[in-house]
Amino acid sequence: MLLFQLDLKGIACSQGSACQSGSDKGSHVLEEVLPEAYRGKPSIRFSFSSFNTKEEVDYVIDVLKEFIEK
Repeated sequence: MLLFQLDLKGIACSQGSACQSGSDKGSHVLEEVLPEAYRGKPSIRFSFSSFNTKEEVDYVIDVLKEFIEK
């Protein structure tokens, strides 16, 4: 549901890594870096580039804060 809501707000993101598109396996990278208590939980991937502005990043953060406060 979060991905859908972010899309409605104009924020492009996805679940899982780009190299495992279409796979139902979790991220092997997250499996290595996250503490065990967080492994296997849902994740969201945001991609950024040098073309993104600070204002765009701030917008994403503000929108995510709205969901946390609900």
